[in-house]
Amino acid sequence: MMLGGGVLAVIGTFLAWRDILGFTQSGLSTDSAGLQGVFVLLIGLALAGYGAVLSFAPQVKLPDQVLGFTMSQLTLVLAFAAFLVAFGFQFAEFTGAGVFVSWLGAAIAVAGNIVHQRGSGSDSAAPTSF
Repeated sequence: MMLGGGVLAVIGTFLAWRDILGFTQSGLSTDSAGLQGVFVLLIGLALAGYGAVLSFAPQVKLPDQVLGFTMSQLTLVLAFAAFLVAFGFQFAEFTGAGVFVSWLGAAIAVAGNIVHQRGSGSDSAAPTSF
C-alpha cells in the first residue's frame, strides 16, 4: 500500500493542482503552489521507494533507525505531512484533480504504513471455528 500510495502522490504532482478558466498549473509549478508540490513529490518518491524495497526486495537490509526514529515512524510522519500539504490545497479555490490524487495517495501511504506496523496479520494463525 505504501508503494501504491507513493506512486499516486507522485502522479498527482504532475496533474493540475489549479484550474482557473482552462489555465492549469501542476503541483510542480512554483508560482502556484510554492514548493509544496515539490515537497509532496519528494516524499511520494521516498515512500514509493521504501514500499518497493519492502515488497520486492525484502532481503535488502535497511537501517533500523534514522535520527533516533524507526523507519516505520519516519515514513508514517512523512506520509502524514504529505497528506496534510495536499489536503490543505483541497479547500482552495479552483483546485484541479492533481490535488485529489496527491492527498488520496498520501492517505493510502499512511494506511499502508499503519498496516505494515501492525504486521498486516501475515504471521497470525488462520481463524478457527468455535
